[in-house]
Amino acid sequence: MSTLFTARRAVDLPWINDGRYYDLVSGRGTIQSKMAKSPWAFACMNIRGQELANLPWHIYKGDKIVESHPLIDMLTDFGPESNYQQGVCASEIDTLSFGAWYWLRDVDILKRLNPQKMLVNKTSSGIKSFTFDKGGKEEQTFGRDEIIYFREYHPEDDLGPGISVMEVCKKSVNAEIEALLMMEALFKNDAVPGLLLTTDQDVTEDEANRVLKWWNARFGGSRNKGKVGIAAKGLKPEIVGSTVKDSAVMEMLDQAHNDICVAFRVPKLLVEGLTNATFTNGPEARKYLIEDTIKPRAVEYENVINQDLVNKVDSSVEFHFAWDEVGILQEDQTAKEQRLSSMFDKGIISDKYYRQEMGIEESAKGEEKEDKAEIAEGKWEKKAVKALLRGEDANVPFESDYISTDRSYLISARLSNAKSVDAVRSCFNA
Repeated sequence: MSTLFTARRAVDLPWINDGRYYDLVSGRGTIQSKMAKSPWAFACMNIRGQELANLPWHIYKGDKIVESHPLIDMLTDFGPESNYQQGVCASEIDTLSFGAWYWLRDVDILKRLNPQKMLVNKTSSGIKSFTFDKGGKEEQTFGRDEIIYFREYHPEDDLGPGISVMEVCKKSVNAEIEALLMMEALFKNDAVPGLLLTTDQDVTEDEANRVLKWWNARFGGSRNKGKVGIAAKGLKPEIVGSTVKDSAVMEMLDQAHNDICVAFRVPKLLVEGLTNATFTNGPEARKYLIEDTIKPRAVEYENVINQDLVNKVDSSVEFHFAWDEVGILQEDQTAKEQRLSSMFDKGIISDKYYRQEMGIEESAKGEEKEDKAEIAEGKWEKKAVKALLRGEDANVPFESDYISTDRSYLISARLSNAKSVDAVRSCFNA
């Protein structure tokens, strides 16, 4: 294992000192005008980030889990005043917002850097370095081997940050924001449809202002909706607008929500939460998210972490997510195992098919399987001996799901030359 022993690089912590960097709670920073004002984009980002950050992982050496390693400490601690879950969740949000995330490997610690302040220095042969804007005229340059760099796909740029999801769905986000502003304006005005007060009598400007002042004071605002009023001088209210329910605002808002969820690849049900989720469809939506969105993303994270981080510290180990420890997926695996076991017991499927579907190697035979194989071979031996005693060929046909194909061929070849009972019995010896 090789480890760097150079002094740590001094770098400003953007999540503490940088006022331009967005804050997930207050929405401060250059992205706040979009993400912080879009409840659904905000929710989709956090759902994806949290699911990815909560995936179990291990450092492996071969097929064995390494319990203690500097890489485990680096990833778990993940920089000052942070941890792995926070770092990965925020990094996923970085990528969804800006098309890339950057981690600085500072000897034995990791630091997440502000993607808005990073510049990828590219050449025809690849990435040369990264420049970090510390503010003002100060800049800091990092070598390619110091940065763990993850990027989205970009059709016109193979090295720089990719196209972010927020960029793709900005029209839908804008539509959501505008729809919310329209609803806010409606309630701020009078909490009822737009009205026109009409009368056949002449109304002076002063009288009109007095009536409007009284009307607004009595009926303005959502809390005054439904109050009873009496209008003098024959004034009659006429509806000139439409209710929120009847207007196109709700339809536009719902379409915007659908489009945002499609862009982020997050089931709408998970964003709505308890509104429409049930005991059944809620977990199913989450399973879909993990299998369709989070798992492919995790594979990309694995590749980058192994290439840019693990190989630089200790090339003899690897970082991998532990999918067999994800509880919600194991429920599916258990149900699958029960279904296949039932089909196997009924003779519908073979042992080979069962093993393939469950991902069990042929060599991984348990004691129960070996016992069943011995019993099957014992039946074959008795059948062959009886055939020989009847004066027939000892190489009798025999099929069993517990005897491998290679083993069957071997026994059958031996039986073809067996001319005595002892010879038949010897055909089944290992």
